[in-house]
Amino acid sequence: MGEGSLFAKLTRAALCVVVAMTLAFFPLVLCSCDSPDQKTHVTVSVWDDSVLTSGFAQYIEEQNPDYEIEWIVGDDSLDFYDYQAKHGSLPDVILTKDFNRVSAESLSASLYDLGETDIAASYSEDTLRSIPCNSDAVKYLPGASGFEGIVINSYLFDLYGVSVPSDKQSFIEACKAFSERGVEPLAAGMADTEICYEVMQGFADASLVSETEDFLSQVLKRDSSSVSVDASSFPDALSYLSDLMAQGVISTESFNETPDQAGQKFLDGKAAMLFLSDGQASSYGAQHNMTVRALPFFGDSSSWAFAQPVFMGMVSDVKTQGVASTASDEVVHKAAVDVLSSIMSVDAQNYYLGLYGIDKLVSTSADDPIQLPDALSSLSSSLEEGSVRTFLPNRLASNAVGETLSDVVKGEVDAAGALDEVEGLLKAEQSEDKKVLTSFSEGVSGLFDDTKGNVAALNIAQVSSQALNTDAFVVSPHAARCPLYAGDKTATDLAYSVAKMPVAVVSLSGDELTEYLSRCVAAAKSPYDLPVVSGLHLEIAQKNGSYHLESVAKITSSGPQSGGTDTSSANEGRESTADLHSGDTYTVGISSFSWETELSEAGAYDPVGQKGSLQDVWVDAFRDGKVASLPAYQDYFAFS
Repeated sequence: MGEGSLFAKLTRAALCVVVAMTLAFFPLVLCSCDSPDQKTHVTVSVWDDSVLTSGFAQYIEEQNPDYEIEWIVGDDSLDFYDYQAKHGSLPDVILTKDFNRVSAESLSASLYDLGETDIAASYSEDTLRSIPCNSDAVKYLPGASGFEGIVINSYLFDLYGVSVPSDKQSFIEACKAFSERGVEPLAAGMADTEICYEVMQGFADASLVSETEDFLSQVLKRDSSSVSVDASSFPDALSYLSDLMAQGVISTESFNETPDQAGQKFLDGKAAMLFLSDGQASSYGAQHNMTVRALPFFGDSSSWAFAQPVFMGMVSDVKTQGVASTASDEVVHKAAVDVLSSIMSVDAQNYYLGLYGIDKLVSTSADDPIQLPDALSSLSSSLEEGSVRTFLPNRLASNAVGETLSDVVKGEVDAAGALDEVEGLLKAEQSEDKKVLTSFSEGVSGLFDDTKGNVAALNIAQVSSQALNTDAFVVSPHAARCPLYAGDKTATDLAYSVAKMPVAVVSLSGDELTEYLSRCVAAAKSPYDLPVVSGLHLEIAQKNGSYHLESVAKITSSGPQSGGTDTSSANEGRESTADLHSGDTYTVGISSFSWETELSEAGAYDPVGQKGSLQDVWVDAFRDGKVASLPAYQDYFAFS
């Protein structure tokens, strides 16, 4: 060992003593775990990354300065969270759009009862009870509901002298009048099975809908683990569809049109009415410089407005985050309820609605009066009478029922065979993949840790690097949607854990790789944003809330594990490292959402896009036998 090396080690040891003394004398300045200034950590899992890119996440952070929020891009599926709950962990706060009633019933046992909270008390009782699974306790809080339904082109009604409908009979007469003039009455885009399902829900007469169940969900039988069709009720759905077509309300052509095609037909004046499923009646008219007016749905003796909550919110009652224990139940629940309360507040909901131009029909507060825009003025009587029907998207039901109704209309299946078709589609949707591709002996957390980073995301990067044969692999921390749980893993289990992000590969010199990683690190606004890297070790400096890459080295070999075969039993994970050399070329895999730094910064180096998503690479690595189990932990970063 040379003198320079010895001197450097002695100097480092002396610095460590100074740092240790500093920590001993100034714990409050450094915000120790026992400090009253330490922010409570709250995880919020959302349905997709649009919540982060829209500015809504930042708005919520600003409303919660006392909490440190870690955003997780999960999945728009209660199945996804039920899967996590069955493995003993859940994020603190969950936001989804899709509402599969079977999963909702199963998941509700793992959710905190919000019935005694101030935010639940602000809702009207009717709004809370309109959500299935809220009958005995309040487990699901709906966000503000936006308009869904039919808008008319006022110009065409005036041009052809057709009266704006005011009841079911005048609506049918209007449809007939436009048909006679060669104008399609209603463009609905029912080639999309989810739109088909929703349109049928909207038109269903009030006599067919119970207080807490929509029309088509009533024909679905549910037990603890599956959905099937009620043979005695399903014919009612077919009969009602047949009536709407016989009355000229819905045409066969509608089932061949996509929503985009339907929208274009409406804009071209070839359709008098349009089914809008995004709640944007006012902004739609302004955007296209046309006067549109919303219509309620008409039944035999009543009419109703149709509305969809922008999302559903819930709080975990599970005592773990990732695979590690949380703080006391009282602390966790208070923090989670506070954050969810801010998300569901009138101000936050109005902010969210404004971001997307959604017209509000139902508020999260009974004391918040609804001010209808001109485009929705015809719905005022429905609101005054409380005649607002809540629509809850249900992918499982819409795919099976919507496709079957479409096939009946197209003549691809007769009414007698429709029941068998929808049963078969439901069964296919719910069939579990039983083939075990791998088994993890220990669980791995997907949350950031000051000493190990995001270990689940690291494992995903390591496996992807092996699969694509790269020198290193860089992923966004959002690559891990949930923990990597111990036990046998099917393809479905594996897919739950990993985001559907694009993947690219670049060839970089040592200097380019250092420059690229420096930009990724500098872009991080919190430790939760730092890139996760396999094959490399990063030394990162923190100062005044910003991050700086001090050095990067290639991990040439990993040290032996102290026990077990998975991450949590591994040692520091780097027995030896080597400097990056400017004359060497390194193949680097990269995956993140397109707006995130990892991929956006790679654009300067001519990345080569890969087939499939990161989720596909991950699952195929185990399916094809390229990887047998989780790799040993690599010490990929340290705060210097």
